[in-house]
Amino acid sequence: MTESSTVGAVLVVGGAMAQLDKTFPSNDCAMCILAPRLVAVGRHLNIEILTNTELVALDGEAGSFRARLRRRSAFIDPAKCTGCSECALICPVELPNEFNLGLNLRKAISRRYSQAVPAQSAISKNERPPCQCACAAGTNVQGYVALIS
Repeated sequence: MTESSTVGAVLVVGGAMAQLDKTFPSNDCAMCILAPRLVAVGRHLNIEILTNTELVALDGEAGSFRARLRRRSAFIDPAKCTGCSECALICPVELPNEFNLGLNLRKAISRRYSQAVPAQSAISKNERPPCQCACAAGTNVQGYVALIS
C-alpha cells in the first residue's frame, strides 16, 4: 500500500505500490492510482518535493511537529536536469535494480521508475568509484582528472 500522510508541513509518499502491476481487490493498475496523486503533489504550490529523502524521526504533538529528515545527494544539479534520461544511455556502470528487487540491472544514473515525480535522474554511488578500486595505487582517478583539467 502507499503510505501517504500529512503531518504538519511533512508529506510522506512512498511504499511498494509503484512496484505493483495490479492492486487487490479491484485489480486496478497501481500506477494509474498513484500517478495522479504524485502529479497533484508536484503541482501544489505549498509542497516541496524532497527526493532521496527518508523520514528519520517525528517528534511533537498535534499542531507542533518537528520532522528530522535524512537526505542523500543525487549528485545531479536539479536545475539543469530535464529528465530526458540521455545520460543513462551512455552510462557504462550497471547495478542491480532495487525497484525490481534486483531481478534485472539498471544504469548507475537513472530514475527510480519511469513515472517518478519529479522526472529527474540520480547517480547511485558505492563506497569508491570502480576506477579507484581497479587502480593498483588506489588513486582517485576522477579527482586526479578534475585537478588536471
